Order: sequence, then structure tokens, then C-alpha cells
Amino acid sequence: MEAVPEARFPTTWARPGGPWFAAVRAAIADLQGDDPLREVAVVVPPGPTATALRRALPRHGVGGSGVAAVVVTTAIDLAHRLAGPAVAERRPITRVVQLAMARRALAGGHRESALSTVGGHPATLDAVADLTGALAPLAWCSPAEAAAARHSLAGGRAVARELVEVAERARVSLVEAGYRDEALLLSTAAANVAAFDTPVVVALADELAPMQARFLEALVGRLGPEQVRIVAPAVPGGDDVVERLVVGLGGLPAPPPAEVTVPTIVSLPDADEESRHAARHVAGLAAAGVPLDRIAVVHPAGTPPHSRTVRDELTRAGVAWHGRAAGDLAGTLAGQVLATLLDLLDPDGDGAARVRVFDLLALAPVTPAFQGGVPVPIVRAVARWEALARRLGLVTAADWDVATERLRGRHDQEWAAPGADERREPLAQRQAQERDTLGRLVRFVRSLQADLAAVAAAGDWGQAAAALRVAWHRQVGTEAWRQRCWAQAPTVQRRAASRVRRLFEALAELDRVGELFDVRVLVRAVRALLSGTAGPASESAAGVLVVPLPDAGLLDVDHVVVVGMNDGLVPPRPQQGLLVPDGPLFPGPELPVRRARRAYRLLTAGVGDVVVTWARSDLRQGGARFPSPWLPHGGSAVASHAAGVLGAGSGAWLTPAESLARRAAASDDPVHVTSVVASVGDGHQRVGALVARLGPSQGPHDGDVTPGAVPVPDGGVSATWLESYAACPFHHFVRYGLGVREPDDPVEVDDPSARDRGSLIHAVLADLVVEWLARPEPRPPWPPDDAPVSAERSLDRHAGDLGERGLRGHPAMWGIRRAQLLEAVRRALEEDRHTGRTPWAAELAFGTAGAATPALTVTTGDGTAIPVRGAIDRVEVGPDGRVVVTDFKSGRPDRYRIDADDPTRSGRVLQLPLYGLVAARAHDVPVEQVIVQYRFVGRPEPYRPVVLPLDDAIIDGVCDAVGAVVDGVSAGRFRPAEPADRGLFGWDCPSCVPDGLGGEELAERVRRSAEAPT
Repeated sequence: MEAVPEARFPTTWARPGGPWFAAVRAAIADLQGDDPLREVAVVVPPGPTATALRRALPRHGVGGSGVAAVVVTTAIDLAHRLAGPAVAERRPITRVVQLAMARRALAGGHRESALSTVGGHPATLDAVADLTGALAPLAWCSPAEAAAARHSLAGGRAVARELVEVAERARVSLVEAGYRDEALLLSTAAANVAAFDTPVVVALADELAPMQARFLEALVGRLGPEQVRIVAPAVPGGDDVVERLVVGLGGLPAPPPAEVTVPTIVSLPDADEESRHAARHVAGLAAAGVPLDRIAVVHPAGTPPHSRTVRDELTRAGVAWHGRAAGDLAGTLAGQVLATLLDLLDPDGDGAARVRVFDLLALAPVTPAFQGGVPVPIVRAVARWEALARRLGLVTAADWDVATERLRGRHDQEWAAPGADERREPLAQRQAQERDTLGRLVRFVRSLQADLAAVAAAGDWGQAAAALRVAWHRQVGTEAWRQRCWAQAPTVQRRAASRVRRLFEALAELDRVGELFDVRVLVRAVRALLSGTAGPASESAAGVLVVPLPDAGLLDVDHVVVVGMNDGLVPPRPQQGLLVPDGPLFPGPELPVRRARRAYRLLTAGVGDVVVTWARSDLRQGGARFPSPWLPHGGSAVASHAAGVLGAGSGAWLTPAESLARRAAASDDPVHVTSVVASVGDGHQRVGALVARLGPSQGPHDGDVTPGAVPVPDGGVSATWLESYAACPFHHFVRYGLGVREPDDPVEVDDPSARDRGSLIHAVLADLVVEWLARPEPRPPWPPDDAPVSAERSLDRHAGDLGERGLRGHPAMWGIRRAQLLEAVRRALEEDRHTGRTPWAAELAFGTAGAATPALTVTTGDGTAIPVRGAIDRVEVGPDGRVVVTDFKSGRPDRYRIDADDPTRSGRVLQLPLYGLVAARAHDVPVEQVIVQYRFVGRPEPYRPVVLPLDDAIIDGVCDAVGAVVDGVSAGRFRPAEPADRGLFGWDCPSCVPDGLGGEELAERVRRSAEAPT
């Protein structure tokens, strides 16, 4: 039978939770004896346990008494206290300094070494920087132990052996340059333990790094049994690592392991629903009177979706929480602004390209300024800036140099257009506004480029850091500016800005180690620094604690929800080192698994109420998911969120907004509905939308707005305006009422869009007709023999205008498209030759400024006169004297079929009859002598024109359709149209179903809308 080692120090193995905290409190009281003011140091591993212990100790005192003269600290903090001024005066090692020393050590290697081919790779640099700190324990090893460790780490591989050697050289250089690392700190503190006589309670909640354990061994060995107490948690199922640590410090072995408590297990549809379930459970506990600081929500370590969605759902539910923010500095506003500046600064990037500039403006849409000494944010006109930049085709960094010239050229074209003099005043006002807008944008870009140029031209790291700080301050403001203007911003954003500001100080450190400034190195270094944590998300430790599982072993709470207990997340996947395998000096890939297992067992054994959830599927990556192997079989399964919302008695499933909406929708009393909607403050718009979807009444969310909300244009309406309403009133409201347009982005254009290709064909055909009509009589037959040459010249001119806006696409693709467009024009001219018709006009404008032809006045059935304006692609006269009106289309004819029984297709096809009426009046002929047609050009396959002879009955139908549209717009009726036979879930409307979601619900709503009285 193996002998039990003799314990040197009193040891308590306590059950997790309250008993463990009480045992620590008892150990403190034992050391203080009759003097409650005697100082006692409680040494704990870093993490939330220290915070939990500070809060729990008063609760476990006699009669709730407080704890005086007790210092809760970590081994590292205690080492700082003992190391002395010689080490304290040394500077701490930062990541940027580690990387600099790693670069220098790699550069000092031999060219024929194993690292000669991979030494410059970022992964190699990161590996050396990581090893620089990880190899610190070699300083405490004997030469034989160090040699054995190096051999084990290298594993017989030349690359690994050289990496270890390079990392050791880098560490020596750091120490010689006056920096301190953990090994130097702990070894110096261990040599000074004789000066420490404060009693110590070693409160072990987790395993310690080997160097920290060795320091504590030296410390407790100096103090002796009278001044040391050890308190360890009795881990259910046992924990050999913690037991060896306790025994190594001189404590008692662990008692027989206790059984693991089985928590309440719930399976849910996906990770998002897990987070919602956790928030609902917390809200239920709070409603039952449980203080929020007695509740914790635990999620897997790393970056699964729970790390962010749990925090979002608690915030959305109005539940206060604390803990570290999800993500790193690069995910905060201040970090994203700095990262975007790095993208603009990167010599290997595209500089101040438009997309980069507006990435920055999207993050920082205000100018930080002071007025009369008071900090104020001046809003930048980002939307107008971007719209104008897109219209001018500003894409690359070089385009800013010609931006003003492009705008001037466009303005000159507008003044040269017919009718410009008649609209001189509004045109001059708009152009002045555009000049001012572009001037402000260009000045911003010039200032930004100057700031970044100052960084790139810096002579050393201090100058570069100062210049980069200035560039960053121009976007997010100085500390004094943010204190006032960011006062209402989330805590994590304000603290992250302060952390980012300290990064510039870290950059200046590189001058101390003799690193030559290089802008590429700066970009890589700052990006590495932005991977640091964003810090606490709240000012205090009030509210629900949100914490990763490895840090949640010993918490002073009564209720816990553990989310994300899925295979692959818990336990975490072990990760082996890429270039150097984990060896005896390293934690090894099993450490995260051990820490997660230990924390889960302590948590479930130490908290009375534990709810554990796992997801059955993954909506982000697809596929089924399975529970963690640590979970026993069984538990309850929860249906989908939608099933819970729609089911009877499903109040527990709803968010507060959804619950209020259902209560409001269940009532027919409008006063009650209004009071319920108003009761949620800022959320009333969301609740109002939900009420509209659930309730039977029609309202603004169904397209019924205030009469006159979208006025009929005073200057007349276009055929497109009329047809848009007939096709879908809601889309008409979005486009003309709200002015929503999807702008072209030259950055994304590799090939001209179908719309632009059609416009080019139209423009070329119109130019050919205009040139032919300008010839003196007698003219040659149409089309003339030189039309192909003129077509090439016209196409290149219009394509040049398209290219200036960045919409012509890649030159290689344009070469192909140019040949196709010329072929389409050739086929159209060949068709003209066979018809024998003679052109009379092209692009015949009517009712617009400067047009020779007046607007067409349509009189509706009730006598209302509606002016109609527009431009006709072509008007021709046939051999039989009939007038032919042609509208060219570059798409397929499917959408332009005309039914003889419904020639206007319920008002959707008004353009051709209206244009035909204009031509009849211009030629002074009855409408029966006019033929209107769609001709299809631009496609390789031939299509017959869609032809419609006009008569009075068709014109009467057009007038009725125009009247119906005007009446609907004036009355504010903009409900979605009925589903079409094609498109997304029956819709062919970009406004009704923009993302393909909710089609069935919308169809039901439209059906109910059609049945409701208008």
C-alpha cells in the first residue's frame, strides 16, 4: 500500500460553493486569531474567483461581519510586492516589443539554417514571440533539465530546434534591454521571500503555472505551518492535477471524490434560441425576486455565437450584466477606426480608395471639434458625399485628383443640354450645392492623406506613434472630447478607446530596443495589438455575471445557466502547436480541456440551481449538432421559437416586445392598443409593427398612409411613375415616396449592367436617327450606308461617359461587350431596312423643360386633368402613312406581352398608349392611325415586336387607369400588390420581399388586405 505523504501545512478540502468560501473565511480567522486587524494575504489564481471571493467573504463571516486587513491577491501580484525596486523599475514586456525582438533574433540567424526559407513568414514571427515568454521557465531549470526540455520540444525537427534557440536569444535580449518577464519577476521574488512575514491562505480554485507554483512553494516554505493555510475545492470525480499541486505545496491529499450533481438539461433548436432561453430564465428569476448578482450565465470559451448573443439578449431584455465584453479591441468602434486607418496606410493596399474612405466615414460620421471651448460633434454629410462620389465614378485613390474636374465637366454637360436656360436658377443652386459637397469631401480626403503621409514619413517609432495618434484623434476625438461626447456610449466602447490610446505608447517602446521604423512593420504590429481583449463591459460588478466556462469554477451565486454544451464546444477541441509541439514546459493541448472539465464539475456541484442547454442544429454552418459527452442522457427538448410564439399559452417564449404586441393585437379597443404600444417607450415602433402584423386592422404598416403623404408631382407624371403604382403600390411608395434607390457601385462593376447596356444601344440608335434627320434634303434612304461607322463613334462616346463614372467594367470584358453591342445595333438597322419606315423623331421629349412638344394632358373620368411628361424612343412614318411609335427594350419580351382583352394589363402597360397619343397629336392624326410597339434589341436571339394598334377604347381605358393611380396616390393607399406567378415566393418586387423571407406571411396579409374595405 502506497504511503500517504506527511502534510506540512493545515489543509481543508471543501465542497464547492458556499462551503469552500466559508472554509477560506475560517482559515483567515484561524490565522488572525485574537487580532481581527492582522493582515492576511489570500492567494488565488487569476480570474473571476478573486472577485467572487472578495464579495463572498463578508457573507460567510460570523453574523455577517466584514473582513478587515485581508488582501486577496494572485501569485503574480504578490511577486511584484516581493521583487523589489530592481525588478519593479524594469519595463514590462509588451507584445510589440516581443515581436521586435523576435524579428531581430530571426534576422541574426545563418542563411543556411532551417529557418532560411520560413524565417520571414508571419507565422514564424508569431511562434518565436510566443516561445519567448513560454521558454521563461528554463531560467529556473538546471542545465541538465533545460537540455532535456529543449530536446523534448524539438522532437528531432531542425525547424523546431532552431525556433527554440532563436526564442532564447530573443528573451536574453529583452532582459538585457531592461525588460522584465514572468520568470525574472518570480525568480527574484522567490529569492526575497525572507522579507515577507504576512500569513497566507492559499485558496486554490484552479491549477497554477509551474513557475507560479514554484514561487509559492518557496513562499510557504519560508513562512512555515504557523502562518500558512491551504484551502482546496473537493472536485467531484477527483482532480489529480489540483491534488498534486496541493501535495507539492505541503498539503494533505484529497479525500475520496464526491459525485457530480446532475443539472437540469434542456435542448433547444439553435444557439440563438439558447441565448434567448437564458435571458428568459434570468428574467423569470428576477421577476421572482432573485437579486441579479446571485445569477450567472456561463458560455463556452473562445468565440462561439453565445459569447456575443447572450450579452445581446440580456441587454435587449433590459437585464443588467457585467463581465468582459465579447471580442477584442478590433471589434470596438475605436479599434475598427484604427484598423481602417491601417488599411489606408498599408503600402501593399489600395490607399485612399473610395471604399476605404467611406469605410472610415461609416465608423466615424462626425468631426470631433470644440466650439467656444465646448466639445461638439459636427455631423459629416456622409450620405451626400458617398452619393456624389458614386455618381462621379470615384473609385481609386488617384480619382480624388480629378474629382473636381469631373464634376465641372458634368456641370458643363448639364448647361449644354436643351432647356437648361429655362431652369437656370434651380440648376445653379443644385450645382453650387454639389460643388460645396465635393469640396468638403475632397478636403476631408486631403487631410486624411496628409495625416497618413506624416505617419509613413516618420523618422522613428515615437514620431510614427504620435502621427498615428493624431490621425486617430481626428476621427474619434481626444480624451477630453470623448469624456463629454461619448458620455452615453457603452462602457466597453469608452474603455476600449482608452486602451487603443495606450497602444501608441507601446509603439514608442520600439525606439528603446533599437528597432528601425518601417511602415509595414507598424501595420502588422498594431494589427497584432488590436487582437487584445476589449476589457470589462460595465463600470461595476452589478447585475448578472456573464463568464466563459473555464473561469466559472467557483462562483458565489445561487443560479447558473450554462449555454453551448455541445460536442465540439465543450470540451474544447485540443490545438497542438504548429511549428513547435507542446512539451513539458508548455500547458499542452489538454490544458483547456482540463480547465473546462474542472470548472464544469465545480460549478454543477457548488450551485444549487443549474440549467444546462445545448443546441440541436447550427443555423450558421448548417447540419445537426449533438450534446457534449459530459452531459448524461435525458433532459427536456424545447420546440422552435416560432412554435412557442404561435402556440397557446406561450407567454414564456416571447420577448417583451412580442408579448406586448400579442396583448395589443388581441384587443379590438384602439385606446387599449395605443396604451400598450406606448408603454414600452423607445420600443414602440417595433411593437407597433408587430401589432400590425398580428392584428386584423389595416394601417400604415400595410401601406395605408396619410392622404397626400406622397403628392402627385406638380410638373406632371411620367408613364413609369404611373406603371410603378399599378404594378405594386408599396414599391411605388418606397421608390417615390421614400426616395429609396440602390446606387451603382463602380467598385463592384466588372461588366456593364444590363440596364447600362440597354441604355447604350438606345443612345446609339437615337444618335443615328438625329444625325440622319440633320442631313439636308434629299436624304439617303434610312438607314444610311455609313451608319455602322457612326454607330462605333457614338458608342465609344457614350461608353466614355460611362467609364468616367466607373461603370464600364474591366477593359477585357468591355472589349467583348463592345462587339456585342455593335452587333445588336447592326441587327436593329437591318430590321429597319426591311420595314421601309422613315424616322420622324428620336428621343422625342414632351412636357419636360426645354422640350418643343408640350405635356400630354390626360383627363380622367371625374374631369381631373393630369399632365404627363416623358420621352419617346422613336417615332416613324410607314409606307402606308401610319404613325409608328417604338419603345426599345433590351430584355426578354415575357414582361411586355399585351393581352387583347386587357391591353393596359390593369394599368401596368400605359407607356405605349400614352406615347401613341402624343404622336397622334403631334402629327394631327386620329389615334386609329397610330401603331405602338415594343422592339427588342440587344439579345442574340431574334424576337418579334409586341404590336398594339390604338383605338378610342384603349385610350379610354388608359384614362381610367391614370385616374385610378392618381386617386390611390392622393388617398395614401400603398398596399402591396397580389403575388405574381414568378419571383421570390410568388413576388417579383424588390420592396415587398427584398430578402426572400416572410413571403407566406405577406401573402396572407395581402389576402386579408384585399378582403378589407378600401
